[in-house]
Amino acid sequence: SRIDEFKQTVKVLKEKIIDANSNKIAESELQEFLYNNPWLFGTEYVNAQPQKLRGAHNKFDFYLERFNKTNDIVEIKLLSDVIINTDGTISAKVIQAVDQIIEYLESSVAAAHSSVISEEEGIRELRPRGMVIIGKDSSKESKQKLSKWNYRLTHIKILTYQDIVDMGEAVLKHIEKQENVKTETKAN
Repeated sequence: SRIDEFKQTVKVLKEKIIDANSNKIAESELQEFLYNNPWLFGTEYVNAQPQKLRGAHNKFDFYLERFNKTNDIVEIKLLSDVIINTDGTISAKVIQAVDQIIEYLESSVAAAHSSVISEEEGIRELRPRGMVIIGKDSSKESKQKLSKWNYRLTHIKILTYQDIVDMGEAVLKHIEKQENVKTETKAN
C-alpha cells in the first residue's frame, strides 16, 4: 500500500542519518532521495522539479512545487555538516548555505522579472521561498539556534535531516488518520 511505501521511505531516511555516523553519504544521493520523495516536506508540496541553472554559476538542487503551482528552491547539504560550533555560534557551513540560497533566490527573482528568461526557464513566481537542508544535529542547542535563525529569515527555512524525518512522520500520521476515517465511515 501507499502507506507502507511512505513508512519505508521514512525508515530509509532514518537509516541514512544513522549511517552518516560511519559513512559519508554523497550530497547527490541525498538530493536524489529527497527529490524523489517531495511529500516528506509536508502536505503543501505536490511535486519536485529537477536542478535549474540560474545565471552563469547558479545551479540549485531542485524546486519543490506547492499545491498552488508556486515553487520553493531547495538546497541540499551534507548530513555530516555541523549546525553549531562548540562555542554555540552558528557554523560556517550553515552561513555558506544560507548565502548560497540567497543568491539563488535573487537570480530567480531577476529571471522572473525578465519575460524572455522566465518563459525559457519556466519560472512562474516572482518571490520564491528558499529551503536549506543541512546536518542531522537534533540537540536542544541546535534546535534553539535554528529556531532563532528561522524566525529572523523571512523567506528562508533552515532544516536538518531529522526535521525532514519528523515532517515525513507527521504526514504519515495524517494519511493514516484519513485512512482510518475512511474505513470507519465505510463500516457505518
